[in-house]
Amino acid sequence: MLAEDASARYVTWLNDPLVTRHLETRFQGHTEEDVRRYIKGFDNVSKFLFGIHALANGEQIGTCTLNNIDHNHGTAHYGIMVGEREYWGRGVVMEAVPLLLDFAFNELELRKITAGTYANNIATVINLKKLGLSQEGRLRAQLTDGDEYVDELRFGILKLEWQARRA
Repeated sequence: MLAEDASARYVTWLNDPLVTRHLETRFQGHTEEDVRRYIKGFDNVSKFLFGIHALANGEQIGTCTLNNIDHNHGTAHYGIMVGEREYWGRGVVMEAVPLLLDFAFNELELRKITAGTYANNIATVINLKKLGLSQEGRLRAQLTDGDEYVDELRFGILKLEWQARRA
């Protein structure tokens, strides 16, 4: 993505409490300038930011990231946000994340990808498991969701596991 992709629509997603309910970005307000700075922070070496676009019309509907890339250990962490609510529950994650994992494993030659989520984010937990990621950990009462503390779940998938799923 380019800094020019910091549209008013993108900013709307980041300021939407339903979109960001389970994202750390919810703890701050956002402007187009904030988003431009955020996008510029992705160096395409240690972290990547990709737009997710609707197949029907090409409009951007979300983003996915590959962060904390450690070439010494061959690992990285991914995140995803589907900002356009009309696309929720329509398989966007199941189409976008495999492309991201293919990129991470095949182009960057990483050996393991991790992801995390709030334990009460059932849709994400289901998607992570459908994608073949295994739950590797639970950090008890790690995150806040409204007035309550919830567990953070950590998931991971190895390159060999992903390759077996793709075969």
